[in-house]
Amino acid sequence: FPSHDIIQALLITNNGLYAVPLSEIREIVSITEKNLYKLGPCDIMTMHKETIPLIHLNRYLKNDDEKITHEEIAGNNHLIVVVESEGKPYGLIVQSLVGQQEIVIKPISNKANQQGLVNGATVFGDGRIAMTLNVGRIVKMYLFDHANFVFVNDDLEATPISDTQKTTLQVFIDECASKY
Repeated sequence: FPSHDIIQALLITNNGLYAVPLSEIREIVSITEKNLYKLGPCDIMTMHKETIPLIHLNRYLKNDDEKITHEEIAGNNHLIVVVESEGKPYGLIVQSLVGQQEIVIKPISNKANQQGLVNGATVFGDGRIAMTLNVGRIVKMYLFDHANFVFVNDDLEATPISDTQKTTLQVFIDECASKY
């Protein structure tokens, strides 16, 4: 088990400094009101004829329910880092981009990372610390939080799911989480 990994990453800010592995990024876009929609509790965008769920990182990284409102997203041209998890696109709403950089990821203890949302940390020469996001785990948590809606097709249709299906989804998420 290596004590560190070296990767190319995009550094972002979101009430702190974070790194997103470039290998998981599809593209970076500025969202506009014309491609932003609300589907139940979910903010989604359309791009290249695809429906892309938007993930409010604040909700997961700060461990609270604070999120940017639908109107704030539409009015402020927020940056969206489109990532891919299991072949499907998801949009991470970020405050700002810092830049691309090769980083050394050092593991962190399980106590500091109880939810598994980060893969490790990077300490820069100036003393700043960036946590490397575990994109797969963040997507799994998002999917569980929004399990009452299933994205059916690009026409933005959704279908409610039963409690039994939700329990099955939790078991699936727990199994997948162990892989990340």
